[in-house]
Amino acid sequence: MYYALMTGVGGGCDYTIGCNKVFKELKATDPLGLMKEVIELFDYYGGEERVKEIKVLTVSSIELFDLNSLIQSRKEDALQEQRAEKEKKEKKEYERLKEKFKEG
Repeated sequence: MYYALMTGVGGGCDYTIGCNKVFKELKATDPLGLMKEVIELFDYYGGEERVKEIKVLTVSSIELFDLNSLIQSRKEDALQEQRAEKEKKEKKEYERLKEKFKEG
């Protein structure tokens, strides 16, 4: 599996990930097909006036990161913190009321 990482001429911008870059999955399965496809991409994206470099990456496997578990874990952590903060406030209020109404 091949991917092309193309970088455009110029600085691009500084407010997003991968600005002035294009990442494309290539269909080629052999070196000749790969060369033809990279040349087509070079021409399609503006040639030497617009393309600074093309890096071809060979990928043997792709692992998906489980974002849903990460998001759920963060939500649970935030909920736990909210509960702890609420309990802390309730204990403080309890101590205040206990002091106010203690029998003397």
